[in-house]
Amino acid sequence: MESDDEYEPDEEVLAREEAEESLMVSNAVVWDHFLELVRAIQTPWAEGADDTDEYRKMRALECFNLASQVCNDLKALSPTMKTWVPHILLFIVPRQMVELGDPAKRSCDACESFGAIVKKVIKHLTCRRSIKSDSTPHHVDRVERWRQTFQRGFIQQAFERVCVRAELRLGPENAPFLQRSDVRGLQATGR
Repeated sequence: MESDDEYEPDEEVLAREEAEESLMVSNAVVWDHFLELVRAIQTPWAEGADDTDEYRKMRALECFNLASQVCNDLKALSPTMKTWVPHILLFIVPRQMVELGDPAKRSCDACESFGAIVKKVIKHLTCRRSIKSDSTPHHVDRVERWRQTFQRGFIQQAFERVCVRAELRLGPENAPFLQRSDVRGLQATGR
């Protein structure tokens, strides 16, 4: 196949491409900042006596410094961006690190795990009464039959069970029992 001179770059185009910085190279620093923040966040959190106030302040400061670079990069890439993510990343997360410690304990996984527990309670641990025509007397009208069936709905049952479970886990009278390793693991993971 013959080469077509029409589509081959001339000397001027080649010189201009060499002088201009490519998009990949110009955004490499942005990716480096982001990946550095991800590595810092994924560093395992100190446990036990090592989790001191000074340690939390140091981790929060590191997160703030790296997050400020990432937020500035986001602003440079998209000046009209309107989102809460940079604000939360820069101002909320470091403050919570100082006050509450490891942010992974309050991540989406823990929330989804708690949601799964509530779904399990609703699906398997509540009584959903069904209406059977032979179990109710024929002289009872349909409105009265519905009232008898739903005196306590399954959402109310689930709410009461979740509240009791939380009280059993976190109640003040259970403090002596909360020192066991399995209970501490339950509190840490939410499972």
